Amino acid sequence: MGKLIKELNEILIIVNIKEANVEIFNHFLKKTIHIDKFEKIDEKIKLQIDNRIVELIKIIFKTKSKEDEIYLEPPFSFTPRIKLFDKDLPKYCDKTIIPIGDSCYTGNAKVGNGLGMHLLYVEELVKTIAKCF
Repeated sequence: MGKLIKELNEILIIVNIKEANVEIFNHFLKKTIHIDKFEKIDEKIKLQIDNRIVELIKIIFKTKSKEDEIYLEPPFSFTPRIKLFDKDLPKYCDKTIIPIGDSCYTGNAKVGNGLGMHLLYVEELVKTIAKCF
C-alpha cells in the first residue's frame, strides 16, 4: 500500500502489444472488462495472445484479493505529436521563450513524455545561454 488516499493509491500498467495481438484484443475488449472475465475467455483465444501478457495476468490473479477492482481496457494507439512554431519563437516581456518538454513535444508517457526527450539538451542550452552574458 502506498501513502496516498485509497482512491489515488492505484497502479496503471500499460502494455505494448504487437500488431498481431491488436485484432485479438479488439475482438474481446470492445469495452472495459473486469479482470475476472479474462478467465472465461476461450482457451483458443488465450493461446493466440502473447504469452508474456497471459503470464502477467496470471501473476495479477495470484496477488489480487476479491475486493480489488482490476480492469482490462481496450487497446489504443498513442501517436506522439510535435508542435511546430512559426518563424519566431514565442516571447514574454520581450524575452524569447525556448519551449521544452510538453510545450512542444508530447511523446510516449512510458518514457517520460516530452520533458524526458529534452533533458539531454538542457546542459547544452545552459552553456549557450551562458555565452550570451
